[in-house]
Amino acid sequence: MLQAILNSKVRNLFSELESQRDWRERYRSTEDFLTASIFARLSYFPSQSFWQILLNAVKPNNRLPKNVGDLKDIQFWPRWNKEPDIFIEFENANLIIEAKLPSNNQYAEQWADEFWAYQYNVAREYDGKNVYFVAIDGLSGNFEQVEKKANEILTSSYDFSDGMCAVAGSWQSLLSAINHFQSTDGSNTVNQFLINDLKKAFKLHGIRDTYWLKSIGTEGTLSKLGRLRDSSMVVFNTVCVYHDGKPPVNSMNWFTKAIPYREIRNTSLQTVKEICK
Repeated sequence: MLQAILNSKVRNLFSELESQRDWRERYRSTEDFLTASIFARLSYFPSQSFWQILLNAVKPNNRLPKNVGDLKDIQFWPRWNKEPDIFIEFENANLIIEAKLPSNNQYAEQWADEFWAYQYNVAREYDGKNVYFVAIDGLSGNFEQVEKKANEILTSSYDFSDGMCAVAGSWQSLLSAINHFQSTDGSNTVNQFLINDLKKAFKLHGIRDTYWLKSIGTEGTLSKLGRLRDSSMVVFNTVCVYHDGKPPVNSMNWFTKAIPYREIRNTSLQTVKEICK
């Protein structure tokens, strides 16, 4: 919120609202608030931890270096002639980040305009340092098409034939990467406070923890799901569980809609074992 205010992203957004519910709904529906809330806090992590979380959240992450050195600077909505959401300077690489709410779309024209704005306005300051474009949400599976069209626009409209190197993730994949970090390297007390704050910000915007049931293991029991609160969601890959005890239904290449934990907590142990195999 601080970054959104400092960069004039609030203005009169709340002036006509009256109830607390109205305020919360307006906050949730504004992508700039989500972007600032999450990435401002991520920048407080040690540089390599921040980078590792981002690496685990995007694809194809083999396009990105394994180590980028120290975080040097982070700018929200930099004042170029086109305005990406975030510009991040690491010691050995730069990032341009364009983030959307899950309900909004990414556009190739915007990618090309923002990438060229970097090349035209600031690239010379970084003496040939590699720059990567990171899209967060808003793609609906069409990443390759958007990237291809953006590169075509860079060539035809800006006579820039070197192309951009892009990767993509989602708010959900970012939350999953934070959860993974917490389970492996997040024991530091300061990190825990930051992670808890991040999860609250995600939850406020309707983005919740998800768990793959198969990750519980073949000996998984419902008792191992006890860490999930009723408001958490259990997501199943290729199978669907019915809370009335029916056997799982196989579904190739299909993600079932998330089922609240409270609907499956009475599922028989046998059913859970079948899914975890």
